[in-house]
Amino acid sequence: MCVTTAVATLVFAEKVFERAPLLGPMAVLLGTGMRMTVAVVGVVMLGQALKPHGIPPDQFARWVAYLYIVTLALECGLLMTGRQSGGTR
Repeated sequence: MCVTTAVATLVFAEKVFERAPLLGPMAVLLGTGMRMTVAVVGVVMLGQALKPHGIPPDQFARWVAYLYIVTLALECGLLMTGRQSGGTR
């Protein structure tokens, strides 16, 4: 849930940076919003689905939040170091 949306955001941001570099920051914000939406919807849906199996929804939500923050930090680091002045890598 967290990794697939992170990869999708990276691909989306790369496509935007190639076509319109000035819209890059907007693409990153949009990607982060999409990731957050997927994470919240996933926590609600999967949390309810895991409840009958004895897994507390709040414990599941903590794990998703932790993984979300870790992948967000990695993604930000990759996006910030992936572009250098002049648009080259």
